[in-house]
Amino acid sequence: MRNIILYIATSLDGYLAREDGALDWLPQPTEDDMGYADFYDTIDTVVIGRTTYEQITQELSPDVWAYEGKTSYVATSKTLTPDPNVSFINGDIATFISNLKNAPGKDIWLVGGGKLIDAFVRANLIDKYIITIIPFNSTPTSSFSISLEYAIPNFIMIKISFSCYCPIYSLGSCSR
Repeated sequence: MRNIILYIATSLDGYLAREDGALDWLPQPTEDDMGYADFYDTIDTVVIGRTTYEQITQELSPDVWAYEGKTSYVATSKTLTPDPNVSFINGDIATFISNLKNAPGKDIWLVGGGKLIDAFVRANLIDKYIITIIPFNSTPTSSFSISLEYAIPNFIMIKISFSCYCPIYSLGSCSR
């Protein structure tokens, strides 16, 4: 059986994105990708919420599909313009995902966003949590509003595998 893996980053104080969904606080990719390429090789399918899908196609990667070569599903309750890169799913997401998990293939990456993560948590569909903590502390004036606590309301009760991003200038150390 395939696993559903939530692979996300959060700020030190538990935020996933700014109020407008912006991810500009995330560090730019470097040669040391902290295991991202290895993780990416373990999946062949991504599941994305509509808002995240629109952010990817309109802002982050408008010219090239970000998950080229991966089977991509967008969970939505709206009717969207057909896109050859993705299949749109709506209705009973739990049944669809259960069937997907039982189909042959590699693991499945739950990309986000917050509403979709919340639905997966409530339906107990996530098998593994990989949450990278970025040493960035939002402030009340930094317009962060999409929190890990919103996406994972029972956060404290979940067994989570943590990794951390440690830039050369960071204080302290971390191990992977």
